[in-house]
Amino acid sequence: MKAFFRKIFGKEIKHSEPKVRNALETQKEFQMKEEPTLQQETPPTSVDDFDCDPNTFHDLLQKRPHIKLIDVRTKEEYKSGHISGAALLPVQELSQERIDALGVTKQDEILLYCRSGGRSGHALHELQSLGYKNTKHLAGGILAWEEKKLPLKK
Repeated sequence: MKAFFRKIFGKEIKHSEPKVRNALETQKEFQMKEEPTLQQETPPTSVDDFDCDPNTFHDLLQKRPHIKLIDVRTKEEYKSGHISGAALLPVQELSQERIDALGVTKQDEILLYCRSGGRSGHALHELQSLGYKNTKHLAGGILAWEEKKLPLKK
């Protein structure tokens, strides 16, 4: 190899000269040094952080009377049976104005529920986007609540 370079360039390549790297190696090293991964910046939030099973939901309501409990079902569903102390705010009517009318602040602990967990999950995300961070919902909804034979007010 030395003879080849001597013939072409008229001189010998010394081992002390820096090694030429390919562009891909250099790019990978740059990315590793300069770009932190998403996991390093903020750990992902688990959906489970916002879900409550019926027993935990019931315990929270018993131990923390200051919690704001919101039923996001329809008026008809609410009348057919609801958890005691729940305020009705159908998910279709969810707005900052309606939340304010219930006396709920962004610092309050909020528990949401619906029939099966879908609407309350949607409401939870809506509330979080409005700045309500201490919010959970009943996984499985009122159906899971009834399955555990927990009390309903009719």
